[in-house]
Amino acid sequence: MQKSFESLGSQLREQEDLKMKAKAALTYPIIIVAFLIVAVFVIMTLVIPKLEPLFETTQVELPFATKSLIAVSHFLSSNFILLLI
Repeated sequence: MQKSFESLGSQLREQEDLKMKAKAALTYPIIIVAFLIVAVFVIMTLVIPKLEPLFETTQVELPFATKSLIAVSHFLSSNFILLLI
């Protein structure tokens, strides 16, 4: 009986150690992804709208990728409260 309890205790300690190692290993990537999301959001809501008048003054047809970027920027700027929910 004592051997079973010792084995169980050892197994539970190993399981807890594994959980802590997994949590520690995932902390840094989660922080990086969070900062990346914040950086993209700031660029899309603050930087791109300030560059839009520059694109309009060139009187050149913008590529599809640039038009899409501006459209996504407008969407995020006008609906960011909905996205937070």
